[in-house]
Amino acid sequence: MNPEELLFNLKDRPSMFGITGSFDAYSAFLSGYQHAEEGSWLLRFSEWLSQRLGCGSNMGWQTLVTMAAFPDDSEKWGVRAGRTTADDEVLVSTLLMLLHVYLADVLCEKS
Repeated sequence: MNPEELLFNLKDRPSMFGITGSFDAYSAFLSGYQHAEEGSWLLRFSEWLSQRLGCGSNMGWQTLVTMAAFPDDSEKWGVRAGRTTADDEVLVSTLLMLLHVYLADVLCEKS
């Protein structure tokens, strides 16, 4: 499955991958995918996000996506931050949007 198909299916058919809809489920799936696909197009996602957000490169992409989704609410940035279902929806939407932009940037670099 190419990256475009993966992103389409993650957005429209998450249950196809056993994803329940929570940000944690998407994070777990994508982390496993990245680990399984050595040389994956996701390898530089954290670096790309840190440059885009102007943050340090020592943060994982999950934290950076959370910072992008809630730029004015640092209490939601922590791993143990209490998140509502609505927060999860915002996080997943932000994650998928950022992955689409990242993928377009990666594909532009290759051509």
